[in-house]
Amino acid sequence: AAIGIALAVGRIVWAEGAAQEKIYCRQKAFKIPFQIRDPAEQKQLQEVQLYVARNGGRWEKYTAAPPDVPPEKRSFTFRADQDGEFWFAIRTLDKHGAYNPEDEAQLQADLRVVVDSEIPRIELRPIPGNGREVGVEWDIQDRNLDLDSLKLEYRVEGQDTSQPVPGVVPKFIGRVTWIPDAPGRVTVRCQVQDRAKNQGIVSVDVEPGAAPSRSAPGSVEGPPTNSGATREKPAWPLENVPPRAGASQSYSNTNTGRDGPAESFQSPSGPSFSPGSSTHPAEDRTRSTAPATGGSGPRSSNEGAGAPADRHLMRDADLSLEYQIDDQGPSGVSVVELWVTKDGGHTWQLQCEDKHPQSPLHTRLDGEGVYGLTLVAKNGLGVGERPPVSNDPPQTWVEIDTTPPQVRLFTPEIGKGPDLGSLIITWKAEDPNLGEHCVSLFYDEGFQGNWKPIATGIDNTGRYVWKLDSQVPPRFRVVIKVADQAGNFEIVKSDEVTDNSKPRPRIQAISPTGNSRK
Repeated sequence: AAIGIALAVGRIVWAEGAAQEKIYCRQKAFKIPFQIRDPAEQKQLQEVQLYVARNGGRWEKYTAAPPDVPPEKRSFTFRADQDGEFWFAIRTLDKHGAYNPEDEAQLQADLRVVVDSEIPRIELRPIPGNGREVGVEWDIQDRNLDLDSLKLEYRVEGQDTSQPVPGVVPKFIGRVTWIPDAPGRVTVRCQVQDRAKNQGIVSVDVEPGAAPSRSAPGSVEGPPTNSGATREKPAWPLENVPPRAGASQSYSNTNTGRDGPAESFQSPSGPSFSPGSSTHPAEDRTRSTAPATGGSGPRSSNEGAGAPADRHLMRDADLSLEYQIDDQGPSGVSVVELWVTKDGGHTWQLQCEDKHPQSPLHTRLDGEGVYGLTLVAKNGLGVGERPPVSNDPPQTWVEIDTTPPQVRLFTPEIGKGPDLGSLIITWKAEDPNLGEHCVSLFYDEGFQGNWKPIATGIDNTGRYVWKLDSQVPPRFRVVIKVADQAGNFEIVKSDEVTDNSKPRPRIQAISPTGNSRK
């Protein structure tokens, strides 16, 4: 059929005719407009169908649309349940019940989209130098990285402007040393984006001629291996899953997993802010506000604090807050303060100050837990709203969750009775932040990470019946992946090889035994 499709995200539409070129997209929901070029053909059609093949798997009918809608409304809306590569094709059904193409196996990809909502992971560490010399080394991890976007900048303490780090060679792992244009402590910021325009940003302080005592923000240690099963680092495209933790509209090193623009939070006389990319670090402070009335004093981080339903769920404690300041007077704004509560508003602590108010504001929280965040601004004369005190509600809530789900995969069993010809896959997955459609199942035929989907984005029911067909290999292992809403995920591979072979005896010859009567 003379029908063309394209990809539309917001107001951006990618041209047709680029089926062999992959389009990288950080949104998990997008429109696929279609055009019927021949008006005569349109009159013969009953339905226009959109098919999708996920990660090189089988073609599946995703949705359908009538052909007689106005041209401006001819589009499909696709929502990906996880990151990966998606192929799209059009199939039509005419009014006589005939399909074009006739068989699903004849479908060819008209559009290829790589959904990538993962922000590049950056590990930035200072290295020792001589005299006034400073240096850093970096390690970047991302499957779709755009190395040409790598940028390192530095700012000497006391200066207002940043400048490029000289001698940077764009590569995944590298190091560089240089002599700053002024003495003093240096803040180095590294930023890079991938082909889907997800941007990762981290920063670290460097003392001239000395190495640091701590690693830079952005490094994350993996969880321990599950007992009784094998935890693996998946091969593309599965390694690029999730985040499911939402795109770069959010906190700089973590995605929210939500499509569309980030929410903003308004304060009557102070700033409003939304998660975003960091451009400069704020100055850390440690000052607390005691409860307004008597009490037991500060509790340990988040002890007894609930987890509000409207919180931002993140898997990285390195955050960047975008904000705007309303009702500025002639004296301007002298400082923006970030106040944090770890115990549900019982006590508040000044986390950091931005003495050169310019959104966004960068900070790092203390690790896992539920945090309430509030911004307070002061004008050029030092006048502003009071800081939050005990029982004041925060402007927004954030939960940092770095722990992957606990997953146990049981030995798959060949079905019997009503499940004859099927494989029964059972598992147990637990995590306080598991959402819907959090489980994906795969099988590994070659035992080298070349996984093929069994079912993706299913609910955590603990049981799945897989109907085996002729295309299933005789021997394979089952793989399960479970992701929580913060973007942490666990992958477990079955220790047992499933034997799906069907022995078929064949008679080769017949001969007498010599025991018959004469």
